[in-house]
Amino acid sequence: MDQPKLVKILVVDDDVGLLILISKILAAKGYNVVTAEDGRSALEKVESERPDAVLLDIEIPVLNGIETLTEIKKNHPVIPVIMCSAQSHVDVAVDALKIGALDYITKPFDNDDILRKVAKALDARSHAVLDKATGKSRQERRGEAAAGRKSGKPVFIWILLVIACLAAGGYYMLGRMRQQHVYLVSYNNPTSIMFDGRYLWISDWYGKTVYRHNIDKKLSLAGYYSFPDMYPTGLAWGSDGIWILDSWAKKISYHGLDDNLSLKKTYAYPGSDPVSAFFDGKYLWVCDAEEDAVYKLLPLEKSLKTEARYKSPGPAPVGIFVYGGSVWTVDGDLKKVYRHSGTFSVDEEYSLFTGKIARVNISGAGWDGKNIWISAEKKPMVYSIVLDELRK
Repeated sequence: MDQPKLVKILVVDDDVGLLILISKILAAKGYNVVTAEDGRSALEKVESERPDAVLLDIEIPVLNGIETLTEIKKNHPVIPVIMCSAQSHVDVAVDALKIGALDYITKPFDNDDILRKVAKALDARSHAVLDKATGKSRQERRGEAAAGRKSGKPVFIWILLVIACLAAGGYYMLGRMRQQHVYLVSYNNPTSIMFDGRYLWISDWYGKTVYRHNIDKKLSLAGYYSFPDMYPTGLAWGSDGIWILDSWAKKISYHGLDDNLSLKKTYAYPGSDPVSAFFDGKYLWVCDAEEDAVYKLLPLEKSLKTEARYKSPGPAPVGIFVYGGSVWTVDGDLKKVYRHSGTFSVDEEYSLFTGKIARVNISGAGWDGKNIWISAEKKPMVYSIVLDELRK
């Protein structure tokens, strides 16, 4: 049966063509459709339009789908949300179910599937309408009534069982949680990662943008900088600025810390494919993905002098940092972390085949003094893992 016009669906996607297509599918069945192209606009539409359900794409700008979902469920828990995901991001959509999404659909869409899941969402909402007198949903009230009819003894037994399970598996789970954290970002190609002592900086080479994040529970955005004439594949913190690597142009530039990260100097890169770097106060250490090598460069007035060139222990060096007097590198293909001696031979190596990192391709890595930060290739995800946990 077609729905009356008062049933309102909010569709959120930054693909305008897809917005029009989904709007036509829903409008043909009598739904009143409103749209938004980014997370911030979506939250504004939720407040102003009060939709009956939301179709929310994972890959949207400003606030990504997960961040937007979190805000919707915090402020309007009864509004059902259906996540829209490319096939390659199904794991993210599944994670979204854990924080409140009702369901998800994958691209390319099946029209009937969209309509079935919207109908399911509206049915779910009808069973979760808040009671004005109690402020609780029908489901909550039924649960309380059922609990009131039960005796105290079975409930007490269930509590004991839960405590026993936690005691048996809690230590293991706590260890896993300490080891690894996953963050969703609002761009799809996170690459190089650097830490300036306060903020975490991440480059998106495809979007030609460098993002600055607060290190908090959501890795919230503190600022961003666009570079329309370059592809920022690598970043390194300098003494009074930022080094930016462009592997396409084979150049390394140094930028000031003003509001625009203004260009100070540009150097020709002596190698082939600079993808990651670390500045130790004197030397700029650069990972070269094409040569499977690490360059030790001395910045001069007009050039970068090659002081040394070392063979990387792995085929895809994507991260480099200095810690405890040693140079460390991260290999994206082998998913290993190496600690090098003064001659760049490998003294220690550790595996990153752990948790969710084991399921992604690594595009970049950085260091904040305690954690190794990992960016996922072609996915809006960043991971942190405590180095000392790897070394145990």
